[in-house]
Amino acid sequence: MTSLNILRSLALVALASALVGVPRVSAQVCDATTLSGAYGFVAAQSGGGAPATGTPTGTPTGAYSGTPVGQLLAGLNGTGPFSATGRLIFDGTGNVASAPMPGSANTAIGTYSVNPDCSVSMSLSDPFGSNASTMTNLAGVISNRGGEVDLGIAAQAPTTGSTSTPPGIFQSGPGVTVHLDRLLYSSGCSASNLLGSYAFVATGVATQSASTTTPMAAGAAGEAARSALASTAVPLAAPGTTGLTVTGPLTILGAMRFDGAGNIAPNPAYSQLPLSSLQVAGTYTVNSDCTGSMTLSGTTPISASFVLVQSSSAGNSGSAPQAKPEIRLNIFSASAVVSGYGLPQ
Repeated sequence: MTSLNILRSLALVALASALVGVPRVSAQVCDATTLSGAYGFVAAQSGGGAPATGTPTGTPTGAYSGTPVGQLLAGLNGTGPFSATGRLIFDGTGNVASAPMPGSANTAIGTYSVNPDCSVSMSLSDPFGSNASTMTNLAGVISNRGGEVDLGIAAQAPTTGSTSTPPGIFQSGPGVTVHLDRLLYSSGCSASNLLGSYAFVATGVATQSASTTTPMAAGAAGEAARSALASTAVPLAAPGTTGLTVTGPLTILGAMRFDGAGNIAPNPAYSQLPLSSLQVAGTYTVNSDCTGSMTLSGTTPISASFVLVQSSSAGNSGSAPQAKPEIRLNIFSASAVVSGYGLPQ
């Protein structure tokens, strides 16, 4: 073999070796098994307005229940802001279940369908209320290898050739989002799973009773503020909040220190810091299904509901995560309707 042929052979071997080492990029292909197991949800609607066209598919003939699923569907089909947290179970074959309360048996509440491109459609009902025949349709996308799902109200698809919705963009109802994450543990949770310092962020709206008058500053500034509130106030039609009006946007920031035994207490060493007011105190409970509630102390105590989910940095294989859990929380009260999250510091 000539020197030239030897060089050519060596070059071909090197090229083949290089090609073997090149990683192949492949898109995730999803099916019903991509959604399997227990997920925690946090849902919110930030603005008022009628539900998106096409939802619900039936006419409500009764009332939604006070269960997490009932609160979710009542909010999605209402005309005002709402927030809710809860737990959904996917069986990996297209069926969705939930329980009316922690520790009770799961009940079928709907179905879901996953497409190869990881888009998902879902139809849910509230069998715990008196209008179980009313189905609410949702649609969205799966991400993080099945670890997260984002859903919106399944609005009527735009007419072919329509320019109102850009290609590839799904348009949900007014400000509606439903976010799901894998729950922390399928085997159960306890108060000890919340330990250490967390930062939390929640956004939504401030509310007040329609019969309540809030003192305003005198003069032109006061009149301008009153006019602005009047123009943005909308009826809040959701369970337990009839007669409330929205008075403006609201963002809540703070830090919590959980002791693993049901107490939230600021660190005494930080009491003299300039922003020590961001450290909150209170109590919390965690249910065996990884849902929970907390009460933050103050002049007017604030109650929040939450779910403990796997950390996005811990992977989403469904196995026990190594990192601290993340918190998905909501506040739905006479003074605020917000939703958000808590992350370990």
